[in-house]
Amino acid sequence: ARRVVPQLVAVVIAFLYVDFVGIQSLVAYDFHEMAVLPVFLGMLFYFLHAGRWLGVLITLFLCLLVREHVGLLLAPLGIFIYLFTRNIRKALAVSVISLAWSISAIKFMMPAFGQETYIQFVNPGDTFGEAVLNYVMRPDFAIVNFLLPAEKVSTLFWSFLSFGFFPLAYFAMLPVIFFQFASRFLDLLHPIRWTPYYHYSAELAVFFSVSTIYFSAELFKKFSHKFFLYFVIFFLLGSHAVANFTLRAPLNNLLKRQFYFEEPWVDQIKFIINRIPREASVASQNNLLPHLSHRKEIYLLPENNNADYIVVDLHEGQNNWNFYSGNLETARKEFSEFILSGKYKILASYGSVYLLQKKG
Repeated sequence: ARRVVPQLVAVVIAFLYVDFVGIQSLVAYDFHEMAVLPVFLGMLFYFLHAGRWLGVLITLFLCLLVREHVGLLLAPLGIFIYLFTRNIRKALAVSVISLAWSISAIKFMMPAFGQETYIQFVNPGDTFGEAVLNYVMRPDFAIVNFLLPAEKVSTLFWSFLSFGFFPLAYFAMLPVIFFQFASRFLDLLHPIRWTPYYHYSAELAVFFSVSTIYFSAELFKKFSHKFFLYFVIFFLLGSHAVANFTLRAPLNNLLKRQFYFEEPWVDQIKFIINRIPREASVASQNNLLPHLSHRKEIYLLPENNNADYIVVDLHEGQNNWNFYSGNLETARKEFSEFILSGKYKILASYGSVYLLQKKG
């Protein structure tokens, strides 16, 4: 940013990046491998701006190593590279490498390690290939699912507002940005991905920042008056503040008294988990499973694979992320089904935390 906009504006854009709700959420919640992607992406754009293509290729390779779907996210980057450099060969190379990586990882590498199905971005009952083909053949279906339910439009609005809508005006990056949103919004199996929280908006922070840098540079070429510089600064900071306040960004937790004290359900969970034999197989919800991971078999509910034990925490006010593809209501329903099936009995409970043991 310092290379193309006034230094004070560069500092402001850097602040928007680190304070973006997607970055805050990434830091505030449990670790995810996508946490390292913004660093590599930032380096990639830096080398691209500097025209250092070896650096671009190295950082592209590092980005692709983060996770199997990153290549799908970066395939549209070729459009940006072409519009930015007018070098069609290098633009195509980045897109082809990215796309080939994800296809190879999903279709060949992951099955070789035992994951036969891929359900990250598909519709109920579809394979990954069927879902992609369905959207290609039915663009009207894709548009409807991109915009509905209204929660998706809300995520779009507040995400763009966090950077004063500047990214919307920088057209070269829009294919990359909207493809990132599409990869989440067209996934009908995991509604939790439609929100701006957790790790789902992490890479957007980089795309938005780069767009804001270059669009700001275009503005300052046309309007060089000092008054306009301060107007841009206050507009960006004001828009960002409104978005973060409305979205209740994680940093707001620092102002809450309960943030600094353990809730009663924490001790309840610890008590129940300590009742499970270390050699036993266990199924549990998303936020509890890491505490049970030092054993041979663990399963993420609703999959239980006839585990020896099932642990659920049903206290009120939990985040939906604790249940990944469901919520507290669906967790209670699944809990009842486990009991009614006759396969499990309640071995212990403390507060709203329950330990089920397989019968027989």
